Amino acid sequence: MAYNSHGTAPTIRTRRRVVLYLLFIFAPLTIFSSTRFTRPDRARHAWNSLSSRQKNERAALHSQEITLLSPAAGSLVAEARPTFRWKQIVGERILHRLTVAELRQGQTLEEALTANPPVIDRRDLAENLFQFPERGAQLVAEKVYAWRVTAFDLSGKEVSYGGPSFFGVKKWPTWILCAFVLSSANLDFCIGQMSGLTVGTALMTGTGPYTWIVSTTPLASGQTLSPTITIPASALPTTPGTYTYTLTVTRGNCAQMVNFTVVVDVQPVAGTITVTPDPPATQLPLCAGEAAILTLNGQSIPGLVEWYSSTNPNPTTFFVPANLISTGNTTQNTNPLNTTTYFGVQVSSLNGACPSANTIVQVPVKPPHGPVTISGPQVLCVGASGTVNVTSGSAGCTSLQWYCDGVPCGPNLPSMTVLPFPTYSDTDPVNYQLDCYDGCSTVSSNILTIQPDLLAVDITGPCCPCKGQKIQLCAQPINGTPPYQYQWSPNAGGMMTQCTLVIPNTTTTYSVTVTDANGCHAMDSFTATVCP
Repeated sequence: MAYNSHGTAPTIRTRRRVVLYLLFIFAPLTIFSSTRFTRPDRARHAWNSLSSRQKNERAALHSQEITLLSPAAGSLVAEARPTFRWKQIVGERILHRLTVAELRQGQTLEEALTANPPVIDRRDLAENLFQFPERGAQLVAEKVYAWRVTAFDLSGKEVSYGGPSFFGVKKWPTWILCAFVLSSANLDFCIGQMSGLTVGTALMTGTGPYTWIVSTTPLASGQTLSPTITIPASALPTTPGTYTYTLTVTRGNCAQMVNFTVVVDVQPVAGTITVTPDPPATQLPLCAGEAAILTLNGQSIPGLVEWYSSTNPNPTTFFVPANLISTGNTTQNTNPLNTTTYFGVQVSSLNGACPSANTIVQVPVKPPHGPVTISGPQVLCVGASGTVNVTSGSAGCTSLQWYCDGVPCGPNLPSMTVLPFPTYSDTDPVNYQLDCYDGCSTVSSNILTIQPDLLAVDITGPCCPCKGQKIQLCAQPINGTPPYQYQWSPNAGGMMTQCTLVIPNTTTTYSVTVTDANGCHAMDSFTATVCP
């Protein structure tokens, strides 16, 4: 351990001052160009003016970022009309927008793409490549270009992005032989979600590794063979906030110093949503016109809480401005609902540096009950029983109530045995109907009318035939439904017709049973008294 003139060990602050002093003394002697890429004040103001919602919407795209393939970052292309390629994200059909702009001395990549006129600005690209047009303006040699790709769904909503990146054409300009390309002067770092923070790319002649020092507390440093400088997560803050650092990158005789700001956040937690019917006496699913109270628990604090609602739970289209209903509250009234609706919460990080977390819950609403249909015989014989039952629509019924001619009757089951016409004096039809209560409303079935079958028969014939005289007996059906079947007894010559011929030798009683189309029966008898 070395000691100072006072006999004490130098402090950490003193050692930092020595390091920075040496950098400031020797850097001007070794820099080929003093160019530094920094974001102008107006660009920083534009970033700071974004709402936290806009920052979080942008941060939410990190998990599905597009990878730019060629031209590779920091590469030189030999042709003035290169082909741009990128790795497309997996998902539904999307369209791409390719933007290419000149990167000028003193600009960040973001500044070049937002402030400079685009060389290429092609939209609605269905493929993941674009061939520079053969006609018209072309890229200029010894210039540097920044480029990015943005993906949109078919509704025009941005769903992903890639870049920014940069490349040179044929030969690097002299001002970039010793330079550091800062991706942006304002960077985001999400604790626990990112292994490191990529600050930018060094363009430096010479050999050997790239050495970097960043003014974190304590100082962090490292070496890499890649020109892309990434600060490991272990060197970055673990407390949310906004931090400003100075990064010094050295390779050979070239050194560059840049300033950048990092917004640090912790990955938010969405928590869970509890659904409580309002009033509490009701139950789920709700009836049409009822409401519920939603309560959010377990979400990260602090953080921006936004409530959304939609009848479509698809996460890709759910958390959009059109579905936003409130912000900042942990309880939400659904208001009266007429159909099943989904409610979701999106919790954003405090500073918008992390992807938002979200959760969706269903508030079920019982749909209107469909029609209820009953069936049974349309005609019943006098004294016969029948069954009426539900043929469709009983699912979801919590209680049933039968009605006979408008009067409640039972049992209240899906089927019921009826004896509507005990005697022939019951000549009026009976109407049956069933009410289904589904917990919300009552639905009445169709009306089933059962008519009485009042079949009767009368035999006609001569009353006093002589012995051995052939006579004709005929059955005359009354009411009922044809066709009719006849059965004579005693077997009058085997005849099963409406009329039969008989030859009584003694006084004889004949009977006939008539059956109609409904299966109802009627019987009559006739006594033929033989004259002496």
